[in-house]
Amino acid sequence: MKIAFHLTTPPPPVPGLDAAVQEVELLRSEFGGSLAHLYPAAAYRPWIPRRWLRGAQVRALAEADGRVDLHHVTSDFLLDHPALRRLERPLVCRLLVCPPRPRDAIAPARLYRAVVVSSPADGDRLRSWGVDGVRVIPPGLDLPRFRRVGPPPAGPFTLMMASAPWTRRQFATKGIDALLAAVRSRPRLRLVLLWRGVLLAEIERRVGRAGLGDRVEIAAGAVDVAEALGRAHVVVLAATSRRVVKAYPHSLLEGLAAGRPVLTSPEIALSDWVRDRGCGVVAACSPAALGAALDRLERDYPAYRAATAGLDLEAFSRASCLSAYRELFTSLAGR
Repeated sequence: MKIAFHLTTPPPPVPGLDAAVQEVELLRSEFGGSLAHLYPAAAYRPWIPRRWLRGAQVRALAEADGRVDLHHVTSDFLLDHPALRRLERPLVCRLLVCPPRPRDAIAPARLYRAVVVSSPADGDRLRSWGVDGVRVIPPGLDLPRFRRVGPPPAGPFTLMMASAPWTRRQFATKGIDALLAAVRSRPRLRLVLLWRGVLLAEIERRVGRAGLGDRVEIAAGAVDVAEALGRAHVVVLAATSRRVVKAYPHSLLEGLAAGRPVLTSPEIALSDWVRDRGCGVVAACSPAALGAALDRLERDYPAYRAATAGLDLEAFSRASCLSAYRELFTSLAGR
């Protein structure tokens, strides 16, 4: 089976910190195949429409179509481009974020034989809009690696966040500004930010302006996430919109596998899973709400940590993910 993998983002400055790249590389390690970035520039540029493709990319797509059994597109939107409509091999879209409206899904989804989402809620939403071929496949993580992380440190109560923004607007929508404000008003807290390299000067400026230079660590470049988790008590990821964060963020799942409770917001699909199992706190993405949630996590930390010990995370294992994709790819390539 030959597969062409495509991402609608540019090559990330730090590939190891990009969850979408991690998932594609997991699939390539199992199934092989090429990887191309269907992005109209070599680096991220917020003013460039992401639905554009360069002529060389269009030609490369056509050439790849004659050599592969199917195409796998990973994107936070359903890419619809004339070059894709001319392909003869089946198309699969790994949809990282569910579209906000039916009109953003129904027409472009017809281009794809299968649309893969992470959460059952997103799958139900797409099916209710009439989208066919929807598959629910949660992300696959290296669970044993994170389960080997030791107990939390004895030092100050430390938070970790590992979802950096692509745009300045996302400092608000990804909850970074609200989190900084909550930490600022609680001198006992420390924060570790795993940064992908985009807008590094901007986060440094905001941390400095908040007077948090001695309490916020910005870990840019190649970072061992398991090592960073070993220095944290809680993993945080909140958002004001479901459009800016994946349904099942890797950082939260990796934190749970390492025995770290999480703080998230209702806009993130994993929040229902967290609330049902008591392994963290779900709060609105505002300084006051996040601050109150952090107080609660710190006060009742032993109970929240105990709730992470018995979690069944097998649905998020690499084996489970690869098995589901193998069944999907085999069914499509055989047509």
